[in-house]
Amino acid sequence: MLFSRNRSDIRFYKAIKNLIFYISIFSIALIACKKDTNNDLDLLSSSSSGIIASYVENASQYSVDSIEYNLTPDYIGIPIQLDKGAEDGDTVFAKVDPSLVESYNKLYQETNHSIPDSAFGASHGGVFPIGKGATQSKDSLYAILKDASNLVDSFVYLVPIRLSEKKSSGLKTSIVFFKMKVRKYGALSAMVNPSNLIAYKGGYLMSEFFSSNADGTVPELTSIKIGVMLNQPFTGGHDLKVSAVVHNDDSTIQAFGNYLSFPNAFTVVKSEVVIPAGSLYSKDSIEIEVNSDAKFVKYKSTLMIVELMESQDKDYAIPLIETKKKVYVSVFTY
Repeated sequence: MLFSRNRSDIRFYKAIKNLIFYISIFSIALIACKKDTNNDLDLLSSSSSGIIASYVENASQYSVDSIEYNLTPDYIGIPIQLDKGAEDGDTVFAKVDPSLVESYNKLYQETNHSIPDSAFGASHGGVFPIGKGATQSKDSLYAILKDASNLVDSFVYLVPIRLSEKKSSGLKTSIVFFKMKVRKYGALSAMVNPSNLIAYKGGYLMSEFFSSNADGTVPELTSIKIGVMLNQPFTGGHDLKVSAVVHNDDSTIQAFGNYLSFPNAFTVVKSEVVIPAGSLYSKDSIEIEVNSDAKFVKYKSTLMIVELMESQDKDYAIPLIETKKKVYVSVFTY
């Protein structure tokens, strides 16, 4: 019995010894792994030289006639710099590296979302020439939105851009981090500005009341103005245009019941308006000048229909919202 107990003790001590050995090996591997991770983060930190764009860029995606447009109108560029002047000139290439998002999150304790490979790009096609003897590029670096299809509206994304040189002149930093807020607006369309108007028959009603002279003229009625707006702000780099046409023919007006046709004594002095880049509203109005000799019938309502149309200038034209493109101008005289 004594001999059996001793053998059990020996087996117990061997088991403890093996357990301590394996724990030691695991601990060493864990420390080595953590050391490698720390080295990677240190390398990332030194490569970026602390260059993190504090300014959040704004980008937008629109669709016009089912064609998607990705725009980056709001940015501040960062110059690409060398440690010393490029002796014979050089070229720096910039490319988005989505794999750096995870490393950035570990380094700065953030939770930025991963980004698709094709969602973002570098400005100027990612190519930055540096002249002979120069220490920085003429053009500045910033991130651009290329395709927001797989992005989430109103999210702020981290966009890491990695730099490389053609001739190894010595970059001051090889990684720059940008942040960009992406808005997905959907279809961009134009419509009548509904301020002071009433919804009516798939459009809007402008109802006016005037006192008329004995001969039917209305001195107070000199012009009719109609504003135009977009269904959402357009942050593109160019203006948009919207045109209009006026209907007052009997066949059209009679379809609306107890209305007389607006007197055929007016001039469309402004049939096209401009919506400036970055604005929601047109800077001017569709304007119809009413002749001073226009005669109205007392105690009757006359009707004119102003209908918005796509501009003939196709480079600046925009689709219209069908149910918000007409204004029924009613004038009652007494």
